[in-house]
Amino acid sequence: MRQTYYGISNIKLILLMSVALIAIGVVYFSYFAKTKISPEVVMGGEAGGDVTSVSGTVSLTPDLANQTSPTDLVFIFAKAVDGPQLPLAVIRAEVRDLPKSFVLNDSMAMTPDLTLSQFPKATIIARISKSGDAHLQKGDLESQPVTAKVGSRDLQLVIDHVVNSPG
Repeated sequence: MRQTYYGISNIKLILLMSVALIAIGVVYFSYFAKTKISPEVVMGGEAGGDVTSVSGTVSLTPDLANQTSPTDLVFIFAKAVDGPQLPLAVIRAEVRDLPKSFVLNDSMAMTPDLTLSQFPKATIIARISKSGDAHLQKGDLESQPVTAKVGSRDLQLVIDHVVNSPG
């Protein structure tokens, strides 16, 4: 004897569910095609260029490579140009990851009350910490700061100098 749910056989129920899932998929992907929003952005994936992120690549100049070890920590961070100096977004990596593509966005904020999207411009810096501490110290290696509009893409940060005095 066939099982039924509210008068619908198992086979019909499976077919109805399959049609419903296909319809949901069509609506989902057609929405993204119309709005030109990639599903990765909505689902929290990496995507640069929207008004809440900055993206680019960090590299290390060959002249300084011999002053690092593969496990030295690399910090990539954004600070407000006109605002508090607490970083708005931070990524932590290791020297072995260089060159590294990055996307800094609101999900990387140190505090939810201070995010990248709250400011029109940010200063982006990459630093190799010799001590493992995120705070700037003598002997750390750092890039020149790059000031960019939030939403900028393809920024190039080159870690190219040794910090002689942290201030």
